[in-house]
Amino acid sequence: MGLIKSAAELPVPTVVKMLIYGQPGMGKTTLALSMPDCLLIDFDHGAHRVNNEHLQSVDFVEVDTWNDIEQLVTLDLSKYKTIVVDTAGKMIDAVIKAVCGMRQPSIKDWSGINAKFKWFTDAMNNLGKHQVYIAHRSERQQGDNRVFVPDMREKNFTALSTDLDLIGYCVVKNIKGWKKRTLSFDSSDEHEGKNTCNLPAEMQIPEIVDRNGNPVGANDFLTKNVLASFVANCKKKQEQNSEYFRVVAQMQDEINAIKSADDANAFVANINKWQHVGSSKNKMRELFEARVKFLKLTYDKKAKSYA
Repeated sequence: MGLIKSAAELPVPTVVKMLIYGQPGMGKTTLALSMPDCLLIDFDHGAHRVNNEHLQSVDFVEVDTWNDIEQLVTLDLSKYKTIVVDTAGKMIDAVIKAVCGMRQPSIKDWSGINAKFKWFTDAMNNLGKHQVYIAHRSERQQGDNRVFVPDMREKNFTALSTDLDLIGYCVVKNIKGWKKRTLSFDSSDEHEGKNTCNLPAEMQIPEIVDRNGNPVGANDFLTKNVLASFVANCKKKQEQNSEYFRVVAQMQDEINAIKSADDANAFVANINKWQHVGSSKNKMRELFEARVKFLKLTYDKKAKSYA
């Protein structure tokens, strides 16, 4: 692959990175833990609020100091498939405390805070696992509109969001007279969102705990409804990329076999035989033009052939 790449030459992700936000008490932590084999990094110290039934297969780290995080990334985490960060806002608070101690940050502190924040997100990425960040909901005024956004420092959210595949907004809505939790990854005039794998505009989250706190369903919503779609989308891209490289390799062999003007004309005469994939037609043109240039062939426009 050269410096300039086609879409088919871009790497296909194997893990999903998402952020879910909404008001407190929406069950966001439980929802995040519906991903497979989770390790919960509990900056919020709120794991006790999750139903015990839904914590049985979950390990968690209650973060007291930043040293806990620096130690965590050195451990063997191979048994986990998903890292859950609860909450992103509290994580940033922990970063600020690590840099500033108990005092308020000054202007000169923010470069160090941003650097430590980036170290954390890079460390999470280097683990090669699914990631779910949880955040509370905040408001931002955009013109005449009130927009709900994740409750975290705007610069850090911007830096994090560029690296995320999905940003989901969790809210309670009245559906046919019943209050139901919904999750939307689409952006709107009312909330932030990001949807890279064609998820439905709005997804209804099933209740898995009754009014008495008894489990009534499996906690697997994100695994079945979000991760499955993301994996299917990635698999489709991988299949398309594999087919692209197969076609390009076949083209390369035939173009390399061109030794003369007659060969070049024969190649052009049969050019419609190719079943192109993605940008393979542009790649063929690039390879062919490079070959005829190397052979110092010229195109006769009147004869419509190479000489």
